[in-house]
Amino acid sequence: MKINVICGVSILLIGVILISSSNVRIEKFAPEVLDEGSPENPQVSADLKSGEFFDLYITPGGTWAEPPLEPANGVPYDSRFVWINVSSSVGMKWIFEFAFGVTDHMIALYEVNELTENMTIKNSFKPGEFRLKAENDGRYQAVVWQIIPPPRDSFGAFQIRKLNLIEDRPFGFLLYVGLIVLCCGVTVLLSAKIKYGGRRKRRKHPFATV
Repeated sequence: MKINVICGVSILLIGVILISSSNVRIEKFAPEVLDEGSPENPQVSADLKSGEFFDLYITPGGTWAEPPLEPANGVPYDSRFVWINVSSSVGMKWIFEFAFGVTDHMIALYEVNELTENMTIKNSFKPGEFRLKAENDGRYQAVVWQIIPPPRDSFGAFQIRKLNLIEDRPFGFLLYVGLIVLCCGVTVLLSAKIKYGGRRKRRKHPFATV
C-alpha cells in the first residue's frame, strides 16, 4: 500500500508542477512596419508616442557579398557597413552602423553599432537585440547615409517598425497535461484506499463471547 500511496502523491506533485509551469509568461516584441524606403528614396519616417519601442530593418542587396569588401577588426570575415542617421522632430539625433559580414559568399548582419559624432562606437547590439525607445511624442526619421564599400546595387529592404510588446504563454498546453496527470494521481490514491481498505478485518477481542 505504501508504494501505491507514494506513487499517487508523486503523480499529484508532477501534475501540480505542470499546471504551475503553464502560467509562465514571456514578453516579446512583434514588429509592425510603419514605413518603407526605396533605393530612389532611402529614408523612412513614422509618428511615435513617448515610451513606444521601434527599430530599423534593412536587408542587403543582391551584390553585397561580392568584392570590394572591407576587412573588419575583431571578426573573422570581410564586411560591408551601412551608416544610418536617425532624428526626431524634437531634435534628438543618432548615428547607427549596420555591419554585414561575408563568409562563403553569404552575407548576414552580425552587429549594429551606435556611433558618436566622431564615428567611434558608443554602444553595440547583436542582431535581434537592437531597438530604440521614443523619448517624446513626435516624428522619427531615418536616412541611409552611406554604404561602405559602395556596392553595385542598393539595399533589398529598408523599414522603420514599431515594436509592439506582447505576452506569450509558450507552455500553456501544460495546463491540460497537468490536469490529466493530476486526475491520474487522484485515481491511484483512491484505488489504493479501496483495495487495501476493504481488506481490513476487525480483530476479535480474545475474551469476546460468541
